[in-house]
Amino acid sequence: MSQSNYNRTIASSPEGSILSEEPKQKYALDVINQAKSNIIRNSDFHGSESINVLHESECSDDDDERNQYESNSEDGSNPPRNTETTINSHEDSSSSRETFWIPEVPKEMIPVESSKFKTEAEIQKMYKTYAEEGGFDVHKTTTRKSKQGIVKYIVCNRQGKPNARPYDSSTDKKRKERRQSSMFRRECTACIKYRICNDSTIELYVFNEEHNHALVNKANRNLVMQNRQINLYDMHFINNMATTNVGPVKAFRLMTSIRGGYELGGANENDYKNFNRDMNSHIKGSDAHLVVTKLENRFEHVENFSFEHSSTKDHLDGMFWADETAKINYKEFGDVVSFDATFRTNKYRMVFGPFTGVDNHRRCVSFGVGLLCHEDEESYVWLLQRFLNAFGKQPTLVLTDQDGAMKNAIARVFPMSKHRLCMWHITQKLPVKVASEFPNYDTFKQRFSDIIWDSSIDIEEFEQRWGALFKDYKMTDNNWFKDMYKIRERWIPAYFKHIPMSGLMRTTSRSESQNSTFNQATHFGSPLVYFMMSYEMLMERQRHKQNVNDHKDRVTTVRIETDLLIEEHAREIYTRELFLKVQKEIKLSIYACFPINSIIEEGVEISTLVETNKSKRSAPVEILNEDGEKELDWNIPRTTSTYTVTFNKDENSAECDCFYFQHYGTLCRHVFCIFRKHNVTRIPSKYILRRWLKDLIPTEQLKKKFARGDWTDETNVAANDMFRILYECISKVNNDPIKLEEIHNQMKEMNKNLDEECNEPMNKVDVLKTFLGVTSEQVVKIKNPILAKTKGSGTHSRIKSAKEKAQIQATKVQRRCGKCHQAAPHNARTCNQY
Repeated sequence: MSQSNYNRTIASSPEGSILSEEPKQKYALDVINQAKSNIIRNSDFHGSESINVLHESECSDDDDERNQYESNSEDGSNPPRNTETTINSHEDSSSSRETFWIPEVPKEMIPVESSKFKTEAEIQKMYKTYAEEGGFDVHKTTTRKSKQGIVKYIVCNRQGKPNARPYDSSTDKKRKERRQSSMFRRECTACIKYRICNDSTIELYVFNEEHNHALVNKANRNLVMQNRQINLYDMHFINNMATTNVGPVKAFRLMTSIRGGYELGGANENDYKNFNRDMNSHIKGSDAHLVVTKLENRFEHVENFSFEHSSTKDHLDGMFWADETAKINYKEFGDVVSFDATFRTNKYRMVFGPFTGVDNHRRCVSFGVGLLCHEDEESYVWLLQRFLNAFGKQPTLVLTDQDGAMKNAIARVFPMSKHRLCMWHITQKLPVKVASEFPNYDTFKQRFSDIIWDSSIDIEEFEQRWGALFKDYKMTDNNWFKDMYKIRERWIPAYFKHIPMSGLMRTTSRSESQNSTFNQATHFGSPLVYFMMSYEMLMERQRHKQNVNDHKDRVTTVRIETDLLIEEHAREIYTRELFLKVQKEIKLSIYACFPINSIIEEGVEISTLVETNKSKRSAPVEILNEDGEKELDWNIPRTTSTYTVTFNKDENSAECDCFYFQHYGTLCRHVFCIFRKHNVTRIPSKYILRRWLKDLIPTEQLKKKFARGDWTDETNVAANDMFRILYECISKVNNDPIKLEEIHNQMKEMNKNLDEECNEPMNKVDVLKTFLGVTSEQVVKIKNPILAKTKGSGTHSRIKSAKEKAQIQATKVQRRCGKCHQAAPHNARTCNQY
């Protein structure tokens, strides 16, 4: 409806007249149509910038106001646009009130009937702009065909019947009562109608601007539907937060804090949750198919990327993958590998098995990962074989827990590797195998720990001390200790003295640390797609830390603490973390080691050294027992220790019987003491292992990313850089309000120009496909894994371990026996004293 003069009067019927049904409808329609013309100003109605317009069929009390309005309209002046119109129609001696609101917008924004447009997007954008300025939402609705062309509607979003039905207990007894909800739809008739003519032109031929509901005032325009649409950056933010185990609600609060308030947040909390729901809905049953397809794309297009998977009856049951950076890390640091499975990282309870090592900064580094549905021997054989295919060589030492299936798999696939058991897992069983109420438990535990953790003793001394310990405490018949003694060559350090880098890892704590990191970034209910994104994020963080440590070595130096030139040489070649360890050995070579004897045989000097202030270590001392016989007592702390160092001056080599270099890859204090004696100023090259050098992995390799199909790196980097530049600009002009307002206006103008120039944004489905990296096809080749029954998957009612039961029993207050009157785990009936 085009703009017109609202100065017509209303014909009225005598009050109390009774009309037939047909005349009544016609009369009411005439009243409504005519009442839309007379306008009376009423400022600030319902808190909005609106004008109250009253039309009454019999309103003698308001004659003065009507006459005043008519006299004003004779001048030809048009009334203001944003109006509220009230219509009183009388029927059967009763009156009903109907109110209309007309948006107040600039004249150039008002749609005009018979206007022509080039595209549908143009007319839709025009009406949405008008609605946004006027304070209401719109949506597209009916499409129909006519002789003139296709007719389409864009209506107020409060068009339609109310969305609530009253509850009648007399008729709806079996139906559950609906929860109380507000009625949103009001049968609003505001709309535009346009038709696509046969000549492809678009014509706006109907425009109804009157609303039967209050419009949104400017203070609450941010709550209008079209002003709180979730945008691409919000979607990307939700997706990134999901990779760090942050849900949509927390993600919304973080974004609100970043933007500076809820009124500036754009989308609301429900929009964030709905997008997360849509993401999960898009994945559905194609979770495994999406992940496998994504990794297969990388295998085909990314250089030196390895990926293999297995399936049973089309259900995924195993995966292994490793990228180029992981392979380079394994080439440099793959001498010792820790492998430990972790659980509860995905909704299918697949076992997550990362292969972990130690880098040149003595930090954890991941080589490759696998996912398995089963923990049997064949599954582990499959995974280890995939690992061997990807990396091409067996590790020197493999560290695992006491899993029988894993032990057999390692023996089959890595026959050249030394398999070592985690000492921590073994010692954790000590409270269970030795009753904690054992009178001498604390002293027994101390002596036991001194024996098994001492890497300086040899096999012969271990055998003597082990036998003496269990003889002293009369525990030679304990079955668990017998079993541990039978497999002593798999976990006692004395049996690994000659294996290179065997002291680098004696427990799976490195793997446990990595597993803890993965568990924090994932969730046991996460699909595999989210798990993959979380893993990629964690690998990026790990490699960033590697790069940071390399940079720290380049720009900083450690203070020298001695006057030995060999210390300066060590600082030049070793990374910071390793140099601190070597520096400690150099200092102790001065203050704790003393040569007491040396002989020369065939040009080789054999020196005997004494080391003082040794940490608690027992020395055998002959004592007399109760029978007067001599025996060795191993429970006397040793204050000094003796070591032998063989030095060849011609070859510039030295060997110590402590085997420290074989254990850790660096020289010991005893060798440094002999080097100081012979004025050796540089560490011989044969004792400088490549794995401890600086800048071993190129920076470009650490920054290299292997994701394919995701939001492109160029787009991501450009977007993040724009935010950085924006914040820098705000920081620079924050104290200059005039300059800040100028930049603000420039940004608004640029945003307006982009609205006119840019195409329609990506729809939600396309965004989801972009984030996942692959499209969700109708035909799913690889079905989701069957819910696995793994050892660590857990149950609804958690079963306590034997260790936990023993610890609870130890802390429990013991009842006193009625016969012996002692606090003991027996009663008067089972007491053996009487």
